[in-house]
Parts: sequence; structure tokens; C-alpha cells
Amino acid sequence: MQKYITVIVKKTHKQLGKKGKILKLAPGYIFNYLIPNDLVEIPTKGKLKHFAMFNSIEDRKKQTLILQAKNIKEKIEMIKKISITKKIGDKRQIFGSINEKEIINEIYKQTNQIIEKKYIEIPLIKTIGLFSLPIKLLNQQEFNLIIQVLPCNI
Repeated sequence: MQKYITVIVKKTHKQLGKKGKILKLAPGYIFNYLIPNDLVEIPTKGKLKHFAMFNSIEDRKKQTLILQAKNIKEKIEMIKKISITKKIGDKRQIFGSINEKEIINEIYKQTNQIIEKKYIEIPLIKTIGLFSLPIKLLNQQEFNLIIQVLPCNI
């Protein structure tokens, strides 16, 4: 029997790596643990081609996401500042707070770009004034947007 056998990882696993990775492992480990737990499979030409196709599709998706993130960043950086009006009470406190939906709507009004909630990290805003809003589009796309909260009952 061979000293090491080549296998393809079927499911992402912290010790084996990501799905589609090709490894050389000991046969006992493969046949006694990995294959019965459906973590790896023995590669054939068809399976190698299949995983290569999925990897190329995933790479293309990542590239399109990076291009979309760059376009969104360019359009949002042109805005510089967003103004939101809220009712205020005593001590310059606003009723409620600013949420992601209001910010996304304001950005959409000014740029016609829809941003997902997961990219926006809103600090707790309970008073009127200027606030910095960090926006993280992807790992390398990170910038700040200024939010101006204005009272509407003056």
C-alpha cells in the first residue's frame, strides 16, 4: 500500500483546510476517519475537473465583488456628508436613534447605490451633531462617512 494517498477535501475543516483543497495523507487516517465522516474523497479526473470549475467560479465572483466595492466606494466618497433630521427633546437628545435603514436610504437617494447592512457599523447616536460612520465594504475597502444629525422641530 502507498505511504500517502491524495484526497480532495469535501467540507471545510479547521485541520484539513477549505473545500476543494488537494492533500496527501496517510491511508489509515483517510479510510478510518475522513471517508466515513464524509470529509474527503478519493480524486478522479472528473472530480478534479469539477472542483477546478467551482474554484474558477468562486474566483470570478470574488473579482466581481471587488469591482462592485470599488464602484460603491468611489460614489460614496463623493458624498462626504449625509444629513438626517430627527425630532429632539430636552438636552439635545433625539427620539429613538439612527439606524442602518435610514443611512442606507440616504446613501441610495444621493448615489443610487444600495449598500447592505453588514457593511455599516453604526455608533450609538442619541444626540444631534456630527458623527463619523465607518463603512467596511470588503477586507481592503474601508472608509469613513460623516453623518450630520439635525433637529427638525426648530
